[in-house]
Parts: sequence; C-alpha cells; structure tokens
Amino acid sequence: MNIFYETHQDPDSAFPFTFHLDTVTVKEAEQAHWHESLELLYFIEGDGFVLSDTEKSAVSPGDLAVVNSGNLHNVVSAGRQCRYYCLIIDKSFSDELEIPVDKLHFSPVISDKTAQSLMEGIIREILGNDHYYRQAVKAAAAELLVYLCRVYSLSGGSSDRNGTRKSKIVKKGIGVMRRRFQETLSLEEICGEIGYSKYYFCHLFREYTGKSVMDYLQRYRCGYARSLLRSGICNVQESARSCGIPNLSHFSKLYKRYIGISPKDENKVKINNQLFIN
Repeated sequence: MNIFYETHQDPDSAFPFTFHLDTVTVKEAEQAHWHESLELLYFIEGDGFVLSDTEKSAVSPGDLAVVNSGNLHNVVSAGRQCRYYCLIIDKSFSDELEIPVDKLHFSPVISDKTAQSLMEGIIREILGNDHYYRQAVKAAAAELLVYLCRVYSLSGGSSDRNGTRKSKIVKKGIGVMRRRFQETLSLEEICGEIGYSKYYFCHLFREYTGKSVMDYLQRYRCGYARSLLRSGICNVQESARSCGIPNLSHFSKLYKRYIGISPKDENKVKINNQLFIN
C-alpha cells in the first residue's frame, strides 16, 4: 500500500464523510496527498492557494474549492494563515447516487450563493450535532453534489492521459519518500526506484507540488519528528535518528526552518505542558 495515499477510515460506515477544520500557515504548509473521494474546502479566513495537480487556484473567505478525485493536492497560505472547513465525501456515497466522481472534472473554485448556502448548511449540521443531523448532512451533500454536476462539471477533464501519467509519476515518487524517509535517501535513489531521470522527475515534481523533491522530503521528516517530540515518545536526538536526519546540528537547522521553532524548544513545550497538567 502506498503511504502517500490518504485513507479515510471512519468507524461508522453509515456516515460516509470526513470533516475537520484546518489551519495552514506560511511555516506549516500542507503536504501534498491524494485519494479517490471528492474533497470540498470552504474557506473562512485568510487568502491562499489550492494546488490540485498542475492547477493553482487562488482562494478567499467564502470560496468553495473542489478537489477532483485522484488529484494530488495541498493548500498553501498566501499570508500569515488561512483557515477552511474540509469535507471529504466518500466515493461510496457518490457511487450510491450514481455520480461517478472519478470520471468527472469540476471547476476548481466556486463562489456562487447556492453552493455556499448548501456547504454552510452541512457545516452547521455537523457542528450542531442535533437530532437527525446525519440524515440532514446526507440530504444536503446529495443536493450539493447534484448541483455541482449540473452547473460546474467540465468536459474533457478526465481525458488528459498525459497529465494523468505525469501525476502518477509524482505520486510514485512521493510514495518512495514516505516509505523510505527514515533511511539516508538520496535523490538518485528516489529516481532510480521510480525509473526516471533526475531532471525529468524534479521538473515534474515542482510543477505538481510547488516544491523541490528534497524540500518535500525534509519537510515530511521534520513533521514526523514533531509528532514524536509532541507525543513524548522520543527526545530530540532520538527523533532526529527516527526521522532520517541523524546529524543533530543539521536536524536542528532543518527543524527550525520548516517548523518555526527549534526541536529543543518543542521538547520544552511538551515538558511544560505535562508539568502544568500534573
């Protein structure tokens, strides 16, 4: 199984939605990922960009961004931070409605009042958690999907075989990095495993993610180290080794660059929080 593929495991299969509020800052840009389900992003604060395969769309509060099935995507803040509600509609729900989201291509950003109203209704129902809210969400999501199909479904989006092939190459490279990030992994090794030249892969990778290959890898490593530090599982030195950057000095520099604080400060925050809780 490719780790870069984002799985959505909901313990209640009767409610086929993943929902959360996300904040993206300049320091903590979202890592690119993909899945088969349709993803809707409703922006409530700050300006940003949604990168979906090679498409880069500007978004502002009130915009509804649509991430098409199978697209490699992430969100980047254009300022200090941007916040948005994320609703992922499981493919099983779309299939039940006979809406083949894997074969459709939707406009990347939607700003009309009908779509906004339907999305806001879904958000209110989920946050309100009132009686029969699940039924209400299902009904509103079905209405929103039908509306998107009628008004914002574009022709020819899924027929770009060359674009699909390129996207698969990038996804394959990300899969190698996420599977082998704990090793001393070079660019040559990544390209060797996926079977493409450094020049070609690096060019494609930046086109699809907006980052260099090694920038993506080091950012991912630091994110993994942060999860270890915040959980208290490892100290700084152990976290550095576990994430694939054994040189402590180099690890500290990279961590501060990508996370915004030093790993020692991150560890202190964790210790102080534990003392306060106790």
